[in-house]
Amino acid sequence: PKRLLQLTKPPPCAGCLTWKATRRPWRVKGQQSTINQATYCGECVSVDQLDATTPGFIAQLKGILTRKRYRYATIFVDHFSDIDYVVPQTSLTSEETLRAKQSFEAWASSHNIPIKHYHADNGRFQDNAWKQDCEKKGQGITYCGVGAHWQNGIAEKRIRDLTDMASVMLNYAIRKWPQVLSLHLWPYALRAASDTNGCLPRVGKEQSPLEIWSKSSVRPNLRHHHPFGCPVYVLDSQLQGGNKAGKKWTDRARLGVNLGFSPQHSKSVALVLSLKTGLVSPQFHCQFDEAFQTIKGFDANFHPPSSWQEKAIASTKRTSSANASKQNRTSHPPTTSL
Repeated sequence: PKRLLQLTKPPPCAGCLTWKATRRPWRVKGQQSTINQATYCGECVSVDQLDATTPGFIAQLKGILTRKRYRYATIFVDHFSDIDYVVPQTSLTSEETLRAKQSFEAWASSHNIPIKHYHADNGRFQDNAWKQDCEKKGQGITYCGVGAHWQNGIAEKRIRDLTDMASVMLNYAIRKWPQVLSLHLWPYALRAASDTNGCLPRVGKEQSPLEIWSKSSVRPNLRHHHPFGCPVYVLDSQLQGGNKAGKKWTDRARLGVNLGFSPQHSKSVALVLSLKTGLVSPQFHCQFDEAFQTIKGFDANFHPPSSWQEKAIASTKRTSSANASKQNRTSHPPTTSL
């Protein structure tokens, strides 16, 4: 509509005003210096790490729910395309940080993009494992000064933007479906925010970061994007395989939770959290309730109660009890009667 062309800034959003609130600046900094502009993808990549402070649920396709939890994330930002890549981590060890680097470079290699240079702050990126891997692959690396995190401003700003965006998506979904959703799903909200951010063109540019990164003129299909955490109705597995026997008068779909795109499949495939088992599977034959309409009022009586939180908590309790019994055995060795 023509009336939208007259807007100088986006209209206010209640969710953004609630979950992106910060202190107002009382003074303004002076002239900011600029950095050298990258001329091609992979020439310079900023990297930094995020401390979530909240344990994050780890999805798995089969088996008993794992006892581990995501607590951190490594963020990579390409200077030329402005695309980002998120890797959740259970710890900030050198081994996990190096695995995040390898995951990002494998994704870049799938688009025929070699990484030439990294820019990071002082932390795990000063470890010998990271520097030796960069030296082995012929990659350069520069650091910001100690305590001068603004010198890594591109990665710092992207962490802030993705965190704000994921917070709005996750808290909005929790307000709509509090019986099922939890803050412990933040790793997938963060990844969903990154996927959405990569498909939106920047101001003054016609191509999205994903188009620039992949060197493709095909615009990402926004119809594959659905609200994070919205209800998903997945077709029965037998019906997906073409077996209709015994399914004429029974439930033909089950209810799940949308966790965003599957990183290992097409964008038309969504990760769906099972309310019964807590397992997460990539699904194609599914329908999305983007307005959260089928989980309220009379329709809510048709759905079974959610039990995935109890199974996830039970796995954590097993870990705590196992650690406690191990400590008891260590502190109180068994005695032998004479």
